[in-house]
Amino acid sequence: MVSTPLVRSWLDFSRPSPVAGLHVGRREVATPRAILIAVHGALDRGASFGRLARRLEDATLVTYDRRGYQGSRERQPLGLAQHVEDLLLVASSEDRETPLFLLGHSFGGLVALGAALDSPHLFHGVVTFETPLTWLVARPAPAPDPRHAGASEVEAFFRRMVANEAWDRLSDDERASREADGPALRQDFLDIAGPGVGDLNDLLVPYLYLSGDSERGAYYRSVAEVLDEKYPFIRTDVLTPAPHGIHLSHPGTLAAAVREFIDSTVAEGDSAPKSVH
Repeated sequence: MVSTPLVRSWLDFSRPSPVAGLHVGRREVATPRAILIAVHGALDRGASFGRLARRLEDATLVTYDRRGYQGSRERQPLGLAQHVEDLLLVASSEDRETPLFLLGHSFGGLVALGAALDSPHLFHGVVTFETPLTWLVARPAPAPDPRHAGASEVEAFFRRMVANEAWDRLSDDERASREADGPALRQDFLDIAGPGVGDLNDLLVPYLYLSGDSERGAYYRSVAEVLDEKYPFIRTDVLTPAPHGIHLSHPGTLAAAVREFIDSTVAEGDSAPKSVH
């Protein structure tokens, strides 16, 4: 979650969007082995995947500002079901001849899982990084009160998830832009505490759940342990070094994990998605 100009040069947001009101960007490669749609987390935006796109030499990366955030603020109403709908529309506009994968960062992983559960025929696999699966593993501490996601909560969340000094470096305009994302952040809090996206036993595409090695990642590692125990068809891995904002701080580490997953999944069979259990 850094200032957009630092990362936007690696993504093209100038094309007409395939979904009305959704700010969509992409980075094309000449002969893509796969297409990867990246879904951002709370108080983030699609441009933050620019550093990751630069490191995926053989995959086209597609991303977008989720509805309610940044360039997609006018697309309403908010809610997890609506985010899943948007992702399915973006996915449906892509070339069906090229294997299509999803990457969800944090809350974005809920969106990716919801889309894969709804329309598995579209996707070859899903990767999520430090996604809160609170219906499987309760958080050790309560999430922020969703009623208080105004300007003060936006600042508090940004300082907690990024860094104090990062907030201090933001210009007045950049702070105002983040604060305008407050309603979307509030709804994300509500959805995280909600009933979840469905029964993971119904997931029909390969799934890799990634967590990091930081102290803050302890909760997500506990989620991975439950997934290992209850869902043996789901792959899990711990990346290092890997803070929560890995797509910004260590994009090469995340790119390597995503690339290995794509390569192994495509190598397992033909170009059509298939059941994994």
